[in-house]
Amino acid sequence: MLVIFLFSLINILYIIFLKIIFKKLLNPLSIIILWWAFWVVISYAGLTDLYKPDEYVLLLVFLLNSGLLFGSFFGVFICSGRKYHKELYKFKDDIFENKIKKIFDKTYKIVLPIVLFFFLKAIYILATKGVEGYRGLTFSDGDNEGILFGNPYLEILYSLTISPYILFYLLVGVYLFIFKGEKKIFYVGSLLMFLESTMRLGRFGLYYILMMTFIAFILNPTKSKAIKTKFKKIILTFTLILLVVGGLRESNFGNVLYKSIFEYHTVGFTLLSNELDDPSSKLNNNMSYGMGTLGGMDYVSTLFIRRFSPTYDSHYSYMVKDHHLPVETGYDRNGYPIYHNAFYTMLFTLYADGREFFVFFIPLLIGVFMGFYYAKFKKTNYIFDFLIVLFFMFVFIFSLFQSMLQSHIVFLALMILLYIGRKVNKHKFDCK
Repeated sequence: MLVIFLFSLINILYIIFLKIIFKKLLNPLSIIILWWAFWVVISYAGLTDLYKPDEYVLLLVFLLNSGLLFGSFFGVFICSGRKYHKELYKFKDDIFENKIKKIFDKTYKIVLPIVLFFFLKAIYILATKGVEGYRGLTFSDGDNEGILFGNPYLEILYSLTISPYILFYLLVGVYLFIFKGEKKIFYVGSLLMFLESTMRLGRFGLYYILMMTFIAFILNPTKSKAIKTKFKKIILTFTLILLVVGGLRESNFGNVLYKSIFEYHTVGFTLLSNELDDPSSKLNNNMSYGMGTLGGMDYVSTLFIRRFSPTYDSHYSYMVKDHHLPVETGYDRNGYPIYHNAFYTMLFTLYADGREFFVFFIPLLIGVFMGFYYAKFKKTNYIFDFLIVLFFMFVFIFSLFQSMLQSHIVFLALMILLYIGRKVNKHKFDCK
């Protein structure tokens, strides 16, 4: 218990330091640190039916949170030495928002019908073949073609062209809704995320909507009464939908709540600990030298190389190839073994790339950007600055499950944001 006490105390001090820097208790960095610290403490304290992870996992979370903290200090320091012209950024904000709306208007009329087609196909399959085993059959693998897309190349094309826009709509829409009261992009983005998630009986798309809306709401210091009312309705609606979708996959409602709240948020530490404890594991016998952290780029480049060499696999892909296999992670209250797969957290990715150094250094680097852009946003209210922070928050919050660093969808959605930011910076401003 002494280890938990010291770990918790250090993380509380981190949050206090961040409160002093940003003059706000719940800021982007403190939310991430609290998120990781809370769930690893729950896991290590043995408050679930899963196996307790080793103390070494606590150390890795400590390194991750420390990297974020020190990186944010440096980012704020860089920002503090700069002056920003508020009128200039007011112009930039308007132009950026207009460019977002133009891209949205040009693309959602293509994206929506495509998603709707596959959603209706999924409903038909569910109605005729039933729910049992459906989710596993929707994904293509080396031996089978998924029943939803029917062709692995079509599934890849969808994930490269459609899914990044859906994530982009959602995160941009969350900002515009919570900060400016503009609903269209948020509602369309949420609808698309809901349809995409439901057509595979997944729950994470719904969780994305809930969490990112909640985070933006917390970070907005000037919430109107109308926004507060709509926010409560949205949170209630998507929570109920999340429970209903979960209920379709579990026969016991209490089991849905327990798994959703505790097991899924802590199993990653158990799976990671299992890999670290096994001397013969791929994690202990290989390093990916940054290819996991650049996973989005790695995925896209691997697809390109496979056009010429079909059997090609990147080194990092080889390391995570077995993550779909079920691993015993504990025993339930009836004495039956519990099995999980896939949820190895971003700690696996960082450790595979460069051991403890990467676990500390990559969060340190991202912390610099988050600290800089959040401090800048507080001075300028420029939408681009906040969206950069929101994207990185998305990465760290949901990397508690699977590493979003290796997600090509997140990578490509971020590229869309950076493309718009670059276009705005090229614009000529006449601001005295």
